[in-house]
Amino acid sequence: MRIAYLSSACIPSRTANSIHVMKMCHALARAGHEVVLFAPDKADGRESDMVDPFDYYGVARNFIIEHLPWVRMKGRGYWYSWLAAQRVRKQGFDLAVGRNLSACYFASSLGLPVVYEAHSPVEDDGRLARYLFGCLVRSSSFRHMVVITDALRRHFEQVWPELKGRIVVAPDGADPLEDQIQPVDLGRPDDRMQVGYTGHLYAGKGAELVVELARACPQFDFHIVGGTREDLRRWRERDDLSDNLQLHGHQSHARIQSYLLSFDALLLPNQPEVRAHGGKRDIGRWTSPLKLFEYMAAGRAIVCSDVPVLLEVAEHGMNMLVCRHDDVGDWAAALEGLWADRGWRQSLGAMAREQLERRYSWDIRASHVLEPAYDLERRGVEPLD
Repeated sequence: MRIAYLSSACIPSRTANSIHVMKMCHALARAGHEVVLFAPDKADGRESDMVDPFDYYGVARNFIIEHLPWVRMKGRGYWYSWLAAQRVRKQGFDLAVGRNLSACYFASSLGLPVVYEAHSPVEDDGRLARYLFGCLVRSSSFRHMVVITDALRRHFEQVWPELKGRIVVAPDGADPLEDQIQPVDLGRPDDRMQVGYTGHLYAGKGAELVVELARACPQFDFHIVGGTREDLRRWRERDDLSDNLQLHGHQSHARIQSYLLSFDALLLPNQPEVRAHGGKRDIGRWTSPLKLFEYMAAGRAIVCSDVPVLLEVAEHGMNMLVCRHDDVGDWAAALEGLWADRGWRQSLGAMAREQLERRYSWDIRASHVLEPAYDLERRGVEPLD
C-alpha cells in the first residue's frame, strides 16, 4: 500500500514529535508499505542542514522525505497543509496517515482515506481545530482515529460520542536495541550506581526531582541527558547542583541508546502536570512518553512516578518500580533497594525489555495503527488492503 504520512514536525529537530514521525514512517515501510513523509521546510528549530535525518534518528532509508514550502505568511500552516493534501492526491496514494489535523482534513475533503492520530484533546487547539476535526470525523473518507493512551480514548469518546468503537489505542514505542550498540564510557567508578534521566528539562518532566534525588543520594552518580541550549545554559548557572550530578546536554536520538546502556537505573519522574509547547498546554493526563519505551528497550531497571496515565504501562515490581511523584525519599529508597540487589535490578530490566519487544515495538505499533477500529463493512467501505 502507498501511504502518505502528513506531518507538521520540523525534521530533523530535537522534538519528540519529529522522533515519533520518523520512527512510524520507518516501521510502516518496514512492514512492506511504500511510504512518503511530507514535512514542512521549517528553519526554526531545525538541526544543521549538514545533519542527515536518517542518521540523526537512527532509521533506515526505507522511505522518502518530501519537504514542502513553509512560506512567510499569515496562516502558513494551513497553506502548507492544503499543499500537502494536493500533492498526496496528485501522487495517487492509497492512504493518508498523520498527526497534522488540518492536512488530514484537507486530504479527506479531497476524497483520500485518512487515519488521524491525536496526542492531546483537539479542543486544546481552539475552535477552528475543533471545527476541522468535526468535519473530518463526519467525512466518508475518515477511516479511524489513533490515540496514545486509554485516558485519551475515554476523553474523545466522552466529547465525541460518534467516535465510540472507532479509536485505536496505540502507546508510543521504541525499537529493540541492536546488539552492536556499545555503552558510553561515563568515566565513573564501577562501585557507584549510575542513574540516568534522558529528555527535556521543562516543567513537569521531573528533572527538578532528579536534582533533589542527587542531593539525597550522594553515594550514587546521576546523569541528565538532553535539554535545549537555553535550558542547559540556565541549569549550568545554578548553584544547587551537587557534584554527583552531571549534565551531558543534547545528544542525537541515535546516540541516546548508548547512554541508556551505560546506566544501572533509569528515572521517569513525570509530574501530574506537564507543560509542553512553550508552557501553554498541560499534557500530563494524556502523555505516553517516548523515553518510557526507550528505557524498556535498554533492559535497565526503571523507577517511574505514579502519575495515573503512566500506570497504563508501568506495573510496580513487574516491569519497573513505581514511586510517589512528589516523595524524594520514596525514590531514594527504591534506588537503594535496586543497588543492594543486583539480581532484582537485572530481572526488572529484563521484564521491561521483554514487554517492549512483545507489546510496544514500533513495528507492533505500526500494525495496530493500520488495523480498523470499527466494522468498515457496516459503513459500506472496503477494508484496507
